[in-house]
Amino acid sequence: MVMKFLSLAFLFLTVSLSITSAQAKGYDFYWSGNYSLEFNFQSSPDLAGGKDKNYGNHHLFLRPELILQDGLSIMGGLDVFNGAGSLPPSQRVGQFFGGNLSTPNNFASDVELPFLNRQIQKTREASLAEFYLKYSHVNAELRVGRLPLNFGYGVSYDAGYENFDHWYTNRDGFAYEIKFGALTFTPMVYRVSDSLSLGSDDIDEFGMQVDFEAKDTGLELSLLFLQRHIPGAANNSSFATGSANPSQYNLFFRRTYKDLNYGFEAVVRDGDIGTFSGSDVSNKGAAFAAEVNWTPKRWELKGRFGYASGNDLTDDNDYTGFGFHRNYNLGILMFNSPMGNASYDPTGTNPVGRRGSLGASFDPARSADTDRISNALYLSPSATYNFDDKWSLNSTLVFAWLSEKNVGAGGAEVSSFLGSEFDLTLGYSPKENVTWRTTIGLFQPGDAYEGVGGAFDTDGSIGFTSSLGIKF
Repeated sequence: MVMKFLSLAFLFLTVSLSITSAQAKGYDFYWSGNYSLEFNFQSSPDLAGGKDKNYGNHHLFLRPELILQDGLSIMGGLDVFNGAGSLPPSQRVGQFFGGNLSTPNNFASDVELPFLNRQIQKTREASLAEFYLKYSHVNAELRVGRLPLNFGYGVSYDAGYENFDHWYTNRDGFAYEIKFGALTFTPMVYRVSDSLSLGSDDIDEFGMQVDFEAKDTGLELSLLFLQRHIPGAANNSSFATGSANPSQYNLFFRRTYKDLNYGFEAVVRDGDIGTFSGSDVSNKGAAFAAEVNWTPKRWELKGRFGYASGNDLTDDNDYTGFGFHRNYNLGILMFNSPMGNASYDPTGTNPVGRRGSLGASFDPARSADTDRISNALYLSPSATYNFDDKWSLNSTLVFAWLSEKNVGAGGAEVSSFLGSEFDLTLGYSPKENVTWRTTIGLFQPGDAYEGVGGAFDTDGSIGFTSSLGIKF
């Protein structure tokens, strides 16, 4: 009896392994992603002749896709050899050569004394930025899991798939995309934070995206609405307490012709973010970004202008600040690398990541790409000349002004001009999907960086970056 049972068990195991092996041979597995290598230098980011910033970083992002059967896939997104320290979880800056900029005193003790002051080259685990199931059927697609979130020019939401993108947006939940001809409707429901981990009520977000695309006329039109429900016990805002229901509306328009395209993305925020001193605090931020691109023959001419509202420190009943996504860059310095005195924040980006971490002591020389467009009006023309299929030369100008000037201590008014920047970039692409570029940037700060009564120095700053990007 025992021998018969063992025989049947062995037969069952053999058949099961055979079936599994046969099925595995039918799976399709694909990889895509990108690798970036960057070397950066900036003189006196404090704009007062202080210490320079000099660092290298590299990063590998892998996007595997496992096709189980027709229409059914498992998608992934792995940040490999990524950095840690005080940078927020949504960063894709990568690993810094020699260690993290924010942790300079992590020295090794396993070497001889003459070589004691060596930073530990820590191993880093892969970070799972995306992982979701995708089920596609006729005119519809269901996505469930940890999803990328991308919209328009990337003013608010950007998946971070391009070379040299240092940040990304994702959500846990599901989205169901339904197509009706040129129209696409995508309802979405996300769980931002679960009560089991937070120790309080759940934080949920729901919304809808509507896309219209007329390929024959080159017209694209999209609308995205997202609203978040935050219970009072889970509201950790530095501006208010209690339950909050902030919402955001994004509108994207673009028209494309043979060698010309233009468009804009507009953002409006609404709802409330809690109470302060017994009064409701409204969410009133707004932003606008417009782009014009013209490509006559060997030239690529681009014009960008836009606006991000700032927070009026004299108004306790409204929060009117808005910060662009960090991947939306104009130059290599302004709105990209934190600059100015550590105690002064004219663009109001300390609460949204300029310091890297709210609990960390801030030093502009020890922070990489944590700034963003905020509380600003900007204008940025650029021109690129392509010598051939491999070599190109780009020049970019950036001018910016404060949109809200009451940003000094106690809400005192300061001058509006933030400054100007000139960048010159040499690009080389030896093969398709391989890009090398070297940029020199000159930043001349405006009077806004002086603060109230010229309290801070405003010396110029020079930046340099050389980067290699490979997509596959």
